[in-house]
Formats: sequence, C-alpha cells, structure tokens
Amino acid sequence: MPMLRRLARLFSWMWPETRLRASQQLLLMAGSPGRIGTVEFLGMRLLCGVGLLGLGIFYCFLAKFPFTFVNIMMLGLVAFCGFWLPKFWITRRITQRQREITNSLPDALDMLTITIEAGLSFESSLQEIMARWDNDLSREFARVLRDIGMGQSRRAALNGLGERTGVPDILSFVTALNQADELGVSIGRVLKTQSEDMRMRRRQRAHEKANQAPVKIMFPLVFLIFPALFAVLLGPAIPQLLSSGF
Repeated sequence: MPMLRRLARLFSWMWPETRLRASQQLLLMAGSPGRIGTVEFLGMRLLCGVGLLGLGIFYCFLAKFPFTFVNIMMLGLVAFCGFWLPKFWITRRITQRQREITNSLPDALDMLTITIEAGLSFESSLQEIMARWDNDLSREFARVLRDIGMGQSRRAALNGLGERTGVPDILSFVTALNQADELGVSIGRVLKTQSEDMRMRRRQRAHEKANQAPVKIMFPLVFLIFPALFAVLLGPAIPQLLSSGF
C-alpha cells in the first residue's frame, strides 16, 4: 500500500479534483473492498497500466518484434487496458453489491416491520438485523447505527446510506422514512408498504428478464447452433453434390 500511495502522489498532477471525487464515490459504492483508499486505488490503476506496458515491451524484446507504429499502438492499447482494469473490477463489484442489497432489502423490511410493531425502536430493529444477518445490507445498517451513535441525525445517516449504495430501492426506502418522520406517520406502516412495493418491483424485473431471454438467445442460436446443425445435416450430402458436378 505505501508503494501505491507514493506512485499515486508522484503522478498526482494527472488527477483533477473531479476524478478524485468520482473514484472516492466508486469505492464507497463498492463497499471499500480491502479498505482501499482513493489514493491507493489510483496508484493501483497506474501500477497495472505501467506493469502491463513493461510486460509488453519485455515480450517484444524476447520475440524480437520491431517497434513499428502498429506495435507501438498495440503497446499503448495494452497499457490502457491495464489502467482501466481496476476500474472494471470495482464496477463489477458495485453491480454485484447492488444486486445483493436489492434482493435482501424486502426481507429486511419485513423483519423491521415485525420488530417495530412488536415495540422495538428503529435503531434496535436494525441491531436485530445485524445480529441475524451478515451481508452487505446488514453492514450498511451497521454503518447507519455508527453514524447515529457519532451524533448524526437519523435523516443524515439514512441519506448517507442512499449515497453509499446507489440502489434505487434504498433511495426509495430512505425517502419514505424521512417523509414518515416529517409527517409523524407510523414507521411500521410505511415499511410494510415499502416491502410490498419492492417485492412487486422484483417480480416485474424478473418478468422483464424473462421477456428479454428470447432476444438474447437469438445471437448464439443463429451464429452458433444453426451453422453446426446445417453442417451435421448437409455435411454427408456435400461430397455427393461435388461428385455429381455441382
């Protein structure tokens, strides 16, 4: 990690403030995997780019490839891919994390509804979820409780939850809770409504994916399965056609 920090600081002139903030937001939405900081992440991108470029140059020397314009462009492409690789990894991590949170949220809201209607406070209900679950959503709820314990208001802690996850269902959940606090509406009733809406949206997403399946399978069907099928069916007849003069 110290090497990544030094490398990132050495090339700090490459990182405008907007890129630093964007990288920080990406790491937050990914759950800060490995507790990587913004500087370490940028250093990792530089290290991957420079490392793959060095490997490419070393391979060119071993294979005795001339450094023509095309080969230099290929080396530049290799370096760009290495620089982009950590961002691709973190983006995939964000997608997986958001999917897990989205799938876990309706069950979590059911548990929150039951515990709140049983007389527990909102914070105690979150602690119950933390005690029973160990996933990205429960860890985010733990972060909310830490923020509240450090003096933040519930509204600010929940807004932070929405910013860190970027999940539409979480943003809807946060908005509903904040409005319930403002209007004095029962949180249990709001959570029950939210849970039902999220389950309905999850069913709708499943139906949409099922409807997209025929379109997605068209490419492998036309370009992979049909040619192989035609080869099996027509292959034995080809020698006869050729021998008959076709």
